[in-house]
Amino acid sequence: MIIQKLRNSGMVVTVIIAALVLFVLGDILSGKNSLGFGGQDNDANVIAQTKDGAWTLDDIGPVAERLYRNQLNQDPNFQLDEEKRKQLFSQAWEDLMNEKLVRSEIDKSGIDVTDEDLKDLLMGLNPMESVKGDPSFQTDGKFDPMKVKMIYRQAKSNSQTKGLFLSYLENIRKSEREMRYAKYIAKTLYNTKAEAKFNDFVSTGSVEAKVVALKFADVADKDIEVSDADFQEYLDDHKEFYRNEKELRSVKYVRWNIVPSSEDSAYALEQANKTAAGLKRQSKPDTLGAIGFLTKSDLPEEAPVEIAEMVFPSQVGVVIGPIYKADDGKYFVYQKVAENRDTVPRVRASHILIPSSGKLGDDSTIIADSIQAMAFAEGLYRKVMAGADFAELAKQYSVDGSASKGGDLGWSLASAYVPEFAKFCSTAQQGQVGMVKTQFGYHVIKMMEAPDYMRIKFTQSVFEISAGTQTVGIVDEESRSFRNKITEDPASFEKAQESMKLIPRIQDNISTESREVCGLQGADAKSLLFWLFDKDREANEISDVFAFEGQHVVIKVEQVRHRGYATVEELRETLEPLVRNHKKHLVLAAKLEAAKATAKTPEELAKAVGGKVELVSNLHMGQGFIPQYGSESAITGACFGANLNALSSVIEGNNYTAVIFPIKRDEMNAKKEVASMNRNDDFMSQPQMILSSVKRVLVREAEVQDFRYKFDWN
Repeated sequence: MIIQKLRNSGMVVTVIIAALVLFVLGDILSGKNSLGFGGQDNDANVIAQTKDGAWTLDDIGPVAERLYRNQLNQDPNFQLDEEKRKQLFSQAWEDLMNEKLVRSEIDKSGIDVTDEDLKDLLMGLNPMESVKGDPSFQTDGKFDPMKVKMIYRQAKSNSQTKGLFLSYLENIRKSEREMRYAKYIAKTLYNTKAEAKFNDFVSTGSVEAKVVALKFADVADKDIEVSDADFQEYLDDHKEFYRNEKELRSVKYVRWNIVPSSEDSAYALEQANKTAAGLKRQSKPDTLGAIGFLTKSDLPEEAPVEIAEMVFPSQVGVVIGPIYKADDGKYFVYQKVAENRDTVPRVRASHILIPSSGKLGDDSTIIADSIQAMAFAEGLYRKVMAGADFAELAKQYSVDGSASKGGDLGWSLASAYVPEFAKFCSTAQQGQVGMVKTQFGYHVIKMMEAPDYMRIKFTQSVFEISAGTQTVGIVDEESRSFRNKITEDPASFEKAQESMKLIPRIQDNISTESREVCGLQGADAKSLLFWLFDKDREANEISDVFAFEGQHVVIKVEQVRHRGYATVEELRETLEPLVRNHKKHLVLAAKLEAAKATAKTPEELAKAVGGKVELVSNLHMGQGFIPQYGSESAITGACFGANLNALSSVIEGNNYTAVIFPIKRDEMNAKKEVASMNRNDDFMSQPQMILSSVKRVLVREAEVQDFRYKFDWN
């Protein structure tokens, strides 16, 4: 919402809020608060590296500042907690990428949104949807052009309003430019008639062919020698498949989980019992640090059930617990330390509303008048009293918005309801069912809780079962014993792991964007990323013991892969079976080529090479799977591309070397309505999908290397 405070705030409030924004942002940008700016050297300031240079805190800072200002403009009470801080910087990162990549491309296109365009988008005959949907420009939920003009006039005479309004206009300008650019790109997605015919043929056309194929596996590995030159030649021919867009690391690691022992659990229980006993000995409950005063309805959904079910009904001073919760691994001790009574109760009721006329929730029963409404409500009342499910009846018949929740209205002050409804709720007991008439119709009511006048204060003591010094010491001794076995020989890692009967784990393709490393997340994972992506890190390096709170880890760097084209050494293990198969293909291809010199038919060719002829029928180009051979796209393509009734050239597949003899193939002659299609009007052509695709391409082309893991706001 834009300029929401204009509705009920004056100039003084606006000036105070603006001053507060500047004060807080001053702290943010100087590194004095939790946003995380400041105090960094030049390298540490880098949040991303691209082929054209670095992005730093100085780039993302103004973006985060603008977003923070916008939040405060929309909600003067906005509080920047840890979660919201991360959300703000996540949005700032997306905006920064748009600014650096997408919007720079839009600038090159010449697409613009002029001031006149903006005025038309706000106050023209057809305002943009985001403007029409902004509550600041609505009256009774509907777009009101007069409100736009009112704020526009205020912006001309009020400097504070002007700043907010200009910021809003700039956001509209950016959004509209992006949409115009996306629509421009979408219009280029044009299918020629030939393309339309081909696309139709791919999905519907079929071929029948005879195939003579020799399997790579029939050539023994011992008969194939693979040299470094073979690896390099293969990689040169396929280098685009092995281009690294990011810095990557592959590791092997061992870890020791720190699991609290039975002694640790007993110690936590002992401390909980001591605390409970100490509380019971008090002559008067201590209210220092107590929570409250609260009613049951004030309790958040995640509050332990024991507070509502055990603490509230207890006498002041009574100690509840220790109570163990396995999901949390903690013991809880509660004590009610004070209570008082509200004059107006809070109530929790469910109801079924039957109107005096109109359709009911099931959309089939129609109430004609109040007499029929009363009779229908009385019937529902009798059903409930006979044991019918109240919630199901509410979902079926009630016309109130609470119907989807089984009629449950939740906790509320009784005074919030109309008098007849409030009177019943204030005096009824839990489970009681009644019926009242109000201005809205007839209500069948069920009390979910008794009226709650009670407000209490209570203390909560928590005792987590955590690993003690002795437990941590055992893990520390074992992990350091392992590390002490490591020498300068990289193989010593495996030898130590085998001698201590440890199970090694492997994680490949770790990038700076990885948020789980060696089974760790959060700050622990970031610590590992700092070590792994040190600029001097090399393969076969072995870390010291990473001693985290929940586990210890020792890492061996198996592979360091830099951005750009991969090397043979980086890919040797991956390439080895591929290069070997390629050389097997060359052996089999020579055999087939020699036989083709005299063979005229597939049968003659098969006989000459000791193979057999397979008939492939009803093969579609898009299916990519041949029953006799599995996934063999090259063979499939040759079936469609080779000349009819002639032996093809030798084809290298995934597992076969083959020669194709196409017998019959459908004509590429699509139906008239298909051939006349000249646009892709599918989901991928929508503006938002276009922008998303453009952004992915630009991020790749810019070779964006994300270093946000270095900062606590990510």
